[in-house]
Amino acid sequence: MAMEISVDLINQLKVSLRKEAKLTSVDDCSDSSFPSLPTSEEAIAELDASAPYLRCRNCKGKLLRGIESLICVFCGNQQRTSDNPPDPIKFTSTSAYKWFLTSLNLDGSEMVEPLKETDGSSRGATKAPPSKGIALSKFLDLEIQWSALEEKSDDGQSVQKKNPLNLGGIN
Repeated sequence: MAMEISVDLINQLKVSLRKEAKLTSVDDCSDSSFPSLPTSEEAIAELDASAPYLRCRNCKGKLLRGIESLICVFCGNQQRTSDNPPDPIKFTSTSAYKWFLTSLNLDGSEMVEPLKETDGSSRGATKAPPSKGIALSKFLDLEIQWSALEEKSDDGQSVQKKNPLNLGGIN
C-alpha cells in the first residue's frame, strides 16, 4: 500500500531546511537578481579546462583517454567513426590481465605447455617428447584490434563485416 505525502508537507520541509541552512527561501529565488544555473554542458566543460579536441563533440566533457577515447563517460556518445578505428590494445597492458593473474595467485612468469593432440587411443602409443613450455605472460600476450565495422553494399545499405574483431595475437 503506497503512502501519500501531501505537497504542503513537502513544501514546508523545503522551507524549514532552507531556513536551517541559512539559504534564501523558495519565493526569493524567483527574483531575477539571482543567476540562473548553468546547463549540463556548461557545468561539465567547467570541470576541467582542456583543449577542444580532447573534449566530447556532444557534451564538451573531457575525454578520459584523450583522443584515444572510444566513448564519453559523461554522455555515452561514441567518439570514433568506423573510418577511424582505435589503436590495438595489448591484453597484457590492461587491468583485466592484472586482475586475472591476481585472482589465480599467479604472476605471469609460470611456464605453460600447449595441449597435446591425440588420436583418441592411448593403448600402445608412445609418449610424445615433452615440449618446451612458454611463459604465461607470453601465452596471454594477445592484441585486440578493431577494423572498420561497416561497409556499404551495392544498394547503399550498410552491411556488417563478418569478423570486425581481429585477435591478432592468437595463432
